[in-house]
Amino acid sequence: MSDLRERLLARERPSVTYPLRVASVSETSEAEAELAAAKRSLRIWEAQDTPDRAKLAKAKKTVERAQAARDACYAEIVLRALPVRDFEKLQDAYPEPEDGEDTAARREADEAYLRAVFHASVDSDLTEVEWDQVIAENLSTGERNELFQLALGINGRTRAPGGGVPKG
Repeated sequence: MSDLRERLLARERPSVTYPLRVASVSETSEAEAELAAAKRSLRIWEAQDTPDRAKLAKAKKTVERAQAARDACYAEIVLRALPVRDFEKLQDAYPEPEDGEDTAARREADEAYLRAVFHASVDSDLTEVEWDQVIAENLSTGERNELFQLALGINGRTRAPGGGVPKG
């Protein structure tokens, strides 16, 4: 029984990693193409009845380098679930908009809540101000929405933006 207690108390809160592209689209596409070509070459060498060990090893190294180059095109953004009480306090600080509020007020309230959940969940050296700048200037609407939805999802999705609120 104490083994279970120790395992449960040592358990980390859930997290999710989002691969955010940091290289240009052309650099990323080029890295993806190089990786695909390297993998094809490796498969050809592996499929031979008696593969040349040196050439097979070289092909494996080429795949490793191509994988590293492709991985460098992305930054891994980690979102970690908040402790239950912290998440409940955050929800209390951002009450749901009233039904009678206009669309702009609902959108602002939802946006403030989503940003707060994201800021509280993201495991990063960036400050909230820096994240707000990245979100406003460097992310697409789709990337922003994905990050916000992941932050909600990892925390249990107990509140979601109103369905009648327009996107964007």
